[in-house]
Amino acid sequence: MFLAAEMLIWLIRCWERLPLRSIGIGKSPVGKSLAWGLVIAITCIVPAALIAKVTGYGHGAGSQAFAKLPIWVVFPICLDTFS
Repeated sequence: MFLAAEMLIWLIRCWERLPLRSIGIGKSPVGKSLAWGLVIAITCIVPAALIAKVTGYGHGAGSQAFAKLPIWVVFPICLDTFS
């Protein structure tokens, strides 16, 4: 996949001699970037919270094992689970 993206960028820059701005890659105002980041975060968090609430995620016997572990062990496990 990275090779295909690299080839596309090479094609645009070298073959067509266009700036990357022609495909939407470029500088953006900080406020606009932060606003889009907030929109995307809300778009991801709301459905995840609803799914967790509806399915009862985190309230079963399987999740009780995490209560015995220290936070420095649980945190990387949770990060790995969501990536």
